[in-house]
This record gives sequence, C-alpha cells and structure tokens, in this order.
Amino acid sequence: MAALPATRLVEPSATLRWLARGWRDFNRIPLVSLGHGLALLVATAAIVAIGRFDAALLAGAFSGFVLVAPALCFGLYANSRALERGERTGVRACSLALRRAARPALRAGMLLALTGSVWVLLSSLLVARAGLEVGGIEGYLRFFAVEGADSAVFWMWLLAGALLAALVFGATAVSLPMLIDRDVTVGDAVRTSIRAVGENPVTMALWAAIIMMLVLVAVATVIGLVVLVPVLGYASWHAYRELVVADPATRAGTFG
Repeated sequence: MAALPATRLVEPSATLRWLARGWRDFNRIPLVSLGHGLALLVATAAIVAIGRFDAALLAGAFSGFVLVAPALCFGLYANSRALERGERTGVRACSLALRRAARPALRAGMLLALTGSVWVLLSSLLVARAGLEVGGIEGYLRFFAVEGADSAVFWMWLLAGALLAALVFGATAVSLPMLIDRDVTVGDAVRTSIRAVGENPVTMALWAAIIMMLVLVAVATVIGLVVLVPVLGYASWHAYRELVVADPATRAGTFG
C-alpha cells in the first residue's frame, strides 16, 4: 500500500489566512463564484420545499442533496486550483476536475449521503421515542429549538449530532479537495484528512467553528449562501494546500 501524503503542522492563525485567500479567489472570479452560490441556494430551497411538511420526504431530499453537494464543492476547489496554476477557470476547470475525479467524487457523495440519511433517521427515531409528532422542518425546529430544550431527547440528539459532525469534518476537511488534486483513493484521502486534523487539533477545531458560524450566518441571511459558501469552498482548498505537502509529481502551489 502506498504511503499517505505528508501533512504539516499549521498555526491557528492560518484560518484567517485561508479565509482571506478564499475571499480573494471569490473576487477574482465573481461570476463563477456566484453561479455556485446560486446553485446551492436553489438546492437548499428545494430541500425546504420538499421537507417542509413531511419528515419522511425530508430525509430523502436531504440525502439527495448531500449526494450531489460534492460536485458543487469540487467546482469551487477546481477553480481555486486553476487560479493557483494559472489555468482557465469556469466551466472548463470544473469539467476537467470532475472528469478526472468522477468515480471518487461519486463514492464520496454516496458516503456523505449515507451519513446524512443516518442523521435524519436518527433524529426521527429520537423524536418517535419521545412519542411526539413534529411533522416536517418547522416541527423539527420547534421541537429541538424550543419544546425539547429541557428534555433528555434533546441532549441525546445534540450529542449525537456533535459526534457525527466531528467525524464528518475529520474525514472531509482535506479529503475532498485532495481527490481532485491527486490520483488517490477515497480511503487514502480520508485517512490523510483524519491525520491532518489529528495533528492540528486546535487549528482545525477553530476552523470547524468558523465554518459552522459562517454557515449559520449564511442560512440565516439566505442570500449569504450565495457569497459565504463559495468563499468557504475556496478557503477549504487553501487549507488543504497548507495542511498537506504538495505532490512532487504536480505543480506546487504557493502559500504567499
């Protein structure tokens, strides 16, 4: 079995550098960036519309979204990679990246879809265990944010969500951009990601908190999805470039 790529130790202040570079990439290709953001906004609106009144449909809609979400992320990574290498951006960069990494991208999407399905089903089981009928998205929000705040079910749900989110973050922090940058298996990419996170616990915990905070702001403002999520996608590429030592077989990016 081939050795995993080497990883670096990175200081917590690097998170601000990643965000700054993500914002720089957004401004260098604003139309491409806004296109990805609008696609995400449409997908999010579709999930809300489908699952608004029916929790069963919510599970399927959410899982379907998580299945295709890596394609949107890969487009962002591909464009940051193209900017870094002085290549053409836009549809060409996205199509080349997806063509090169189609199979691992599909496998990664399926793993994420499975994880999303487990989470939605777990939430439904916890609510059913409490003997409550919450309906669709509005019911879930009402129960978990208001009515269930003092119940054991709520704290079980919160703990399960935190553990699952930590696992997903550890497995995907650098694995998704790595899949379009190198000829590696999903397993090797995930193991490299887990190692990079494990070697930089403070930096990556801070990075996870920043991502969560900005995503919450994006969702709360709706239109923020169009800007903040692309910036985070580009920033995640730069996080990968600093955390994982460049493949000598490819052109190295700069950190300046």
